[in-house]
Amino acid sequence: MIPECQQYASSLASLLSQLAKSVEGLGTDALDWVPVAGANNLTVLVAHAVGSERLLIGQLVGGIDAHRDRDAEFSLRGVDADHLKRLLAEAETVSAGVLSRLTEEDMALQHPHREGPKTTRWCVVHAIEHVAEHLGHAGLTRQLGDARR
Repeated sequence: MIPECQQYASSLASLLSQLAKSVEGLGTDALDWVPVAGANNLTVLVAHAVGSERLLIGQLVGGIDAHRDRDAEFSLRGVDADHLKRLLAEAETVSAGVLSRLTEEDMALQHPHREGPKTTRWCVVHAIEHVAEHLGHAGLTRQLGDARR
């Protein structure tokens, strides 16, 4: 694996591990709890972070169909923490596999994206940024939920 992708894989693994910890020990009621109207619950935050990562890295860069239903990510309810942790582990496995195969030349390749063509590097960095953003949301949601309980 090229050094750039080693760092990306390490960053993603760390973020996904922290996201898994944000749902650890919670039942479905706590996972589905919404702190304020218009906010997302922990279930949605995990499902959406995973869906986006699988699209950006797995599908756009790696050519692995993400089978993504973005709208369904935002309506997901009633799944347990183990299920969410499996989704996170699967996303990490897919991303690590794709990143392990990339070359320096691959990083500048263009991929179709709804906002216009994006490079491999952009897709990977954007996936990391997106997971990090939702990790922050999940941390706050977990803190608020723990305080409420």
